Amino acid sequence: MTANADFLVSIPGLSPAAQSRFAELSGDTNPLHLDPIEARRTLMGAPVVHGLHLVLLALEAGGAQVGTKLSALRARFPNPVLVGDRIEMRITDDGGTHRRIEGYVQSDLVLDLTVSLGSDAAPDDMPMPSLEPEPLRDLRFSDLIGDSGSLQVGIDAVLACSLFPAVIGSFGLPVVAELLALTRLIGMRCPGRNSIFSQFDVTFDRSGIPGALHFRVTGADERFLRINIQVEGARLIGKLTAFFRPLPQSQPSMTELSKMVRPDEFRNCAALVVGGSRGLGEATAKLLAAGGARVLLSYNSGERDATRVAAEITSWGGSCECCRLNVLDSTETVRKIYASAAPPRTIYYFATPRIFSRRRKFLSQDLLEQFIQYYVIGFSKLIDAAAAQSKMKLHIFVPSTVAIDESLREIAEYSMAKRMAEDLCAFYNRFSDNAEITSVRLPRLKTDQTTTLIEIPALDCVEVMLPIVRRIELNLIS
Repeated sequence: MTANADFLVSIPGLSPAAQSRFAELSGDTNPLHLDPIEARRTLMGAPVVHGLHLVLLALEAGGAQVGTKLSALRARFPNPVLVGDRIEMRITDDGGTHRRIEGYVQSDLVLDLTVSLGSDAAPDDMPMPSLEPEPLRDLRFSDLIGDSGSLQVGIDAVLACSLFPAVIGSFGLPVVAELLALTRLIGMRCPGRNSIFSQFDVTFDRSGIPGALHFRVTGADERFLRINIQVEGARLIGKLTAFFRPLPQSQPSMTELSKMVRPDEFRNCAALVVGGSRGLGEATAKLLAAGGARVLLSYNSGERDATRVAAEITSWGGSCECCRLNVLDSTETVRKIYASAAPPRTIYYFATPRIFSRRRKFLSQDLLEQFIQYYVIGFSKLIDAAAAQSKMKLHIFVPSTVAIDESLREIAEYSMAKRMAEDLCAFYNRFSDNAEITSVRLPRLKTDQTTTLIEIPALDCVEVMLPIVRRIELNLIS
């Protein structure tokens, strides 16, 4: 390779199976990487590729060189890589001892890696023990201040050689085992479950006998939820930076909500809450049930969360069932719901894809189409299917957003689709005898979708939804 020469390596989107293999190798089995349902309630909204996985893929693609010693690695992970994302690695070689590797998902920088190579050296072939599982810690931010300890360093040599043969052949098992211990430390031990690995800077100027990776938290900034960690192993020494990931947004309990509504306030009401497994939908379902309504809440992928909400309602003494309903293909399910002996008379529609997606184009046609499918096409199909079966006029609530007036570039497609949905509601209200739709432009609310590392002011879901539920349901009762 000539000095200052660049070349590109394209890495196909990593599959869930590839995620599982790396998790097995590294011992970092944090649900953020492996569990789509738990991951959807995080900042990322979907399973995320391990940062160390990206580093080893980059080294395998062009950062490893047989006969040289790994002197230092400096890595940043500016943006997450989701399972299935195609990654382009741009590799720059100064013709000597340094390489710069940048990973991109479309226009997003996801990896900034500097590789420093030392003098010629034989591969490090010291034998390594097998990896011992590290239990997943579920810590609070306050638990991290001054935290310290050690992790066992081990590796499955056969699996490592099958996944990263060039890296193992160049730098040896001990170096790779200690690198893998970094992701296990962040993802499983400190901060543990609620972690985001941000960056690391380590040097390899040691030659001890591998056994343990020692760590010590040297700084914990609660303003930004940032944690600085010093690490020391038999081969490496350096520092890591991680963030404490905000917890999923929880909604008030049935006991709390029962103090806000009368037990018979929504008597004789029956409601279908579409997307009722969390956030606005969960809050609405609980409010209705606390006031005596019969609630059917639907979910698409979040069965576990929907079952939890329904169980909480029924355990408290309310009436709630749940069912799976995909709004992109809902006609048959809705027909069955409205063919029952006591079908819902009101519908609360909270179905949505992820709102805050990464911006990769000036305008994403794919993203706009996805929002339109949920807020316009899927919504109208659901209404039509329900109206065709219902013997009573349907009363429907669908949230709109103040983002329409704010003109924020990062959610332009979302705002465009919501404006179309408002036009759709106006069309039904003017021309349909079977449906009356209430659409309100809601402010930013405290949900999983709006969670950020640095807190942005947001309103409580219950405080916003209770007046709306009262307006719709009490008008029907009277």
